[in-house]
Amino acid sequence: MIFYAIFLEDIVRMVYGHKLQLHFKVVKVIIGPLTISYTRPAEITSDCTLLFRELLASAKLEEEEEKQLRLTCVALYVEVLLKFLRLKDRDLKNALQDCPAKVRNHIFHKYTEMVNQKRIRNREAADRAMVCLLILAFIVNKYQLSVSALLQSINIDRNRLEVVMRVIGASHIWNGISYKLQLPLARVAKQYVGKKQKK
Repeated sequence: MIFYAIFLEDIVRMVYGHKLQLHFKVVKVIIGPLTISYTRPAEITSDCTLLFRELLASAKLEEEEEKQLRLTCVALYVEVLLKFLRLKDRDLKNALQDCPAKVRNHIFHKYTEMVNQKRIRNREAADRAMVCLLILAFIVNKYQLSVSALLQSINIDRNRLEVVMRVIGASHIWNGISYKLQLPLARVAKQYVGKKQKK
């Protein structure tokens, strides 16, 4: 979790664009047609995912405005990763143009590579992006995510989702309608690897 704590600060800087002030009256975060403002209701376009809506609702429950902003930035980054994962390889070249350049460059550098002058995203990179967005989403939403929001927002079937959740250490709660991330992650990962080796 130390890595993700550091990464969260990087995300906030990439999305928000400058160093956060400890005190502020008006906050706006803009990605393409989406504007988040704490002086009036958020303007959310119809193409936003259900997962993003849940994360944004969770962020707005925080009492401190600065924490609201930080979690909103992370939620926006998750939404961009979801959009990235839905892209076809042939569309990668000119994708995510409505995102801040730092966010776009970061995602392309981390999850794609150039092969024969073409940008590609292999299966391993896609899996890493999915694991990253899931853990970040868990952090924003107090370590719980609804199954319905995940299935409606991520291009994944239920069986594949179960496998990914076991890998990152999340388990069902409330009769299977939600997942809860178990902490610490290192201990859960060690248990999973041990079970895998015994098979």
